[in-house]
Amino acid sequence: MRNKTILTSVAVLLFSCKIFAQDAAALYKEGVKLKEEKNVNLALEKFTKAVALKPDYTEALYEMGWCQNDLAKFKEANSTLKKVLKRWNKEPKVYFELAYSFQKIDYTDSAIKYYNKCLELKPDHSEVYKQLGYKVW
Repeated sequence: MRNKTILTSVAVLLFSCKIFAQDAAALYKEGVKLKEEKNVNLALEKFTKAVALKPDYTEALYEMGWCQNDLAKFKEANSTLKKVLKRWNKEPKVYFELAYSFQKIDYTDSAIKYYNKCLELKPDHSEVYKQLGYKVW
């Protein structure tokens, strides 16, 4: 009887995890749609909720950081994108967004470092050249 109770508990736990993963995925999809529609505030809410349900949801974390940058929440974006970088350290777009957040919070050396890393991974990333060309340095 005890084994049956344990198995039932494990089954309920696994089912619950699957539901949360589906909910996180649905929230992510809603966020992407909202972002495409230029409704960044609501998109950020969806990505934040997705990450709350599934903290290792890297795609949602990245989009969350992107939205934070777009909404001038640069310190928050910086923190979020550092988490993404731990998982996606070969993605130029992560380095770009992280560099942008560093640039906006006046960490010039770090911004340049991450822009250069982005170029190392994607030499034709024209937005990097644009950002490096600004006179705000």
